[in-house]
Amino acid sequence: QSEVSGRIDFIGFSDGQFVKKDTLLVGLDATLPLAQFLKDRAEYKLASSNLNRSRNLHEKNYLSPRALDEIIASEEISNAKMQLSKAILEQYKIKAPFDGKIGLRKISIGSYVQNGQELLKLQDLSIMKFDFQVPERFSNLVSVGQHLTIETNTFQNHIDGIVSAIDVGNQNKGRLLVLRTLVENQKGLLRSGMFGKVNLTIKKKIRRL
Repeated sequence: QSEVSGRIDFIGFSDGQFVKKDTLLVGLDATLPLAQFLKDRAEYKLASSNLNRSRNLHEKNYLSPRALDEIIASEEISNAKMQLSKAILEQYKIKAPFDGKIGLRKISIGSYVQNGQELLKLQDLSIMKFDFQVPERFSNLVSVGQHLTIETNTFQNHIDGIVSAIDVGNQNKGRLLVLRTLVENQKGLLRSGMFGKVNLTIKKKIRRL
């Protein structure tokens, strides 16, 4: 999502492309924030030069400690303003927060976007989260680390996994407990939103001879 409003002037990805972390995906017109940053940077450089000269004067007893403190404060304020304008300028660049695959593009150069508007979807498919539910009567029989298998319509072979997390509360008015397993997907064969059937053994019957 975009943190600021503006017009798109750069798109750095294609439909379904895999991108690395920090890749510039979307750039908004940053003419005004760039001008503000350049102004604040120039003022900071001037304040920094004034501070260096003032320190030399202070060492030679040509400048009082109070006057030097005021110049130091002025330099710190200029630096803070520059850092703020730099941070605002960076908001006009939407970069990939992690390695992942991009979905279908729904934006184009020249489009105007609002603050908080969704621009694209980026997903890390290397490890998938598979959530499933068990009836509440089995709540005390499930635990983290239990082995399970997942069957999907996509693959003939089942997928092995373990219970990695259990929700803190029951869903659907307390009748169902949600569990989660993490599935390795290095080959990228699984996609988000797929359905599957879980086989989880929670209690084995012991036959006495």
